[in-house]
Amino acid sequence: MLQRASDPPDKFTFPFALSACSRLRALDEGSQLHSLALRSGLASDPVLQNALIHMSLSTKQVGSSLLCPTRGPPSLGIEREVDAARQVFDCIRERDVVCWSAMISGYVRCGRHVDGLRLFRDMLRDAELVKPDEVMMVSVVSACAHLGALDQGRWVHTFIRKNMPSMRCEDELGCALTDMYLKCGSVEDALAVLNEVSVTDIMVWNSIICGLGINGHGKDALRCSEEMLESGITPDGVTFVGILNACSHAGLLVEGQRCFQLMTSYAIEPDIKHYGCLIDLLGRAGLVDEATTLVWSMPMKPNVEIWGALLGACRRHGNVTIAEWAARNLIELDPDHSSCHVLLSNVYAAAGQWDKVRDVRKMMRSKGVERVPGCSLIESKGNVYEFVVGDVSHP
Repeated sequence: MLQRASDPPDKFTFPFALSACSRLRALDEGSQLHSLALRSGLASDPVLQNALIHMSLSTKQVGSSLLCPTRGPPSLGIEREVDAARQVFDCIRERDVVCWSAMISGYVRCGRHVDGLRLFRDMLRDAELVKPDEVMMVSVVSACAHLGALDQGRWVHTFIRKNMPSMRCEDELGCALTDMYLKCGSVEDALAVLNEVSVTDIMVWNSIICGLGINGHGKDALRCSEEMLESGITPDGVTFVGILNACSHAGLLVEGQRCFQLMTSYAIEPDIKHYGCLIDLLGRAGLVDEATTLVWSMPMKPNVEIWGALLGACRRHGNVTIAEWAARNLIELDPDHSSCHVLLSNVYAAAGQWDKVRDVRKMMRSKGVERVPGCSLIESKGNVYEFVVGDVSHP
């Protein structure tokens, strides 16, 4: 309608239209808008360029066609999408905080955490007048969390305290900081963040409860859940996933069963994640038969995680019969699930059934199923290095 009107679109029109395309995942319309902006001589406007970067990263489907919309169809590869956004970013001469934040957040959302941290450091070095905002810092902290980069995470936290005293660490930023410290294994730092902030958001409570559970601090996780209730915050489904996981990792069988029963009093219907946590709890406690009965009685069809939890319990406690049953169902759902084959092989090995061990390994070779190698990360002098066993690609 605007194009048919007498007044042509201007530099204020395009960012709003591109924002709408971003929200609606309207890829073709976004590319057409970019073409129109190029023909109108407005593509160099920094606000418009920020909108282009945001749309490129949020749709996760706009590739190099965002830069050259007349040169073929859009790319579907995430790497190309991010690289296309970076090309737009590099063309901007005067980058504001929105521009930097969009590119850093895009890297982190697409799993390129090292690139996100590197770009953040570039901004601090090259753009002294640009002051980071909360959105950017949440992305930077999240990158440290995914990399397990504790030293860099502490440095970022110190940077926030020193250079951004007006920034409040409540809500999303506080949640990101606690999550980062817990994923890096520093429970003490996470609890210190919790003591610094006025926690009024359930996201922060859920983050600390889940993190404590993963790190084996089951009783502390239960204590935090009680403090959350005392503060007047009602738990949700994520809260109970965290509590059940905490009980499972800490061997708190009675407490975990009690929490599972408690869910209905908060009008929360257990979903498949909660059942998976309970099955894992029973399996770790050696109650494989009870876990199997629960799989049979679930109100929903078991998924890969359910069968994997049951198979893991069988590996720990040497139940070959149930292990075979769980493995058959798991392979039926996911034929290329390498962990399933490895777990079943370990069950046979523990039982001394070496013929079946060879059969499993032969089946893996015939299907082309390869065991995914474990990945290690080392943080040294502000950099994070990633490698696998036998890797000689890095000096």
